[in-house]
Amino acid sequence: MKTHAPPFYVDIIPIPTTLRKSAKAKTRSTQ
Repeated sequence: MKTHAPPFYVDIIPIPTTLRKSAKAKTRSTQ
């Protein structure tokens, strides 16, 4: 069961990092 983690759990973890990186990149580009 540990090998196959639930999709929602896998999705929740990388999303904040990706959003933060995207927001930082967009803010840097705008400024």
